[in-house]
Amino acid sequence: MQVVGNRSARIASLAAASFSVGSAGVAQDHGPDGAQACVFQPNIEHTRILDDRNILFYMRDRVIYQNTLKDQCYSLRARNRFTYGEAPGHRLCVNNLITVIEDPADVTRGAVSRANLCKLGAFVPVDSEVAEDLIAAANAPRKNKNANRPQAVKAAPVEVPPAATQPVAGSAPASTPTATEQPAPP
Repeated sequence: MQVVGNRSARIASLAAASFSVGSAGVAQDHGPDGAQACVFQPNIEHTRILDDRNILFYMRDRVIYQNTLKDQCYSLRARNRFTYGEAPGHRLCVNNLITVIEDPADVTRGAVSRANLCKLGAFVPVDSEVAEDLIAAANAPRKNKNANRPQAVKAAPVEVPPAATQPVAGSAPASTPTATEQPAPP
């Protein structure tokens, strides 16, 4: 794996590499950037969900893999839980499916839970510093996409002025133009 000078560039190049390897459908065990098509399930110590498309796999041998899913996996980050089935040879591989685990409180009694099924991408090795940066970026406050949008006009109730009273003797009646009247040009 090529080491890039600053952290942002490393994260960007790693994300690009994992996307390109993930979308190419790696068939071999090791790609040119060290990406693996499979990991041995019993060697997975724990995982960390970064967002609806990226998961870090922490292995027992202290290797960390970033997996960029083939497509966005809706509610993965919100639920923060997923499962994968037993595979032949206890290997978790590119294109295997993971299932987002629904919160039982969100499933109505007697209803069927509609779980999201999502395809794994390639397992790209990252060092612990990059993993920490990815976690920090995932936890950073998100920029409000509506921040530059004009705010809605706020309406507030107003009190209607009292009806006009009778004109005072000797003065002309007050006239207000209606919607159909146009003021005279100057």
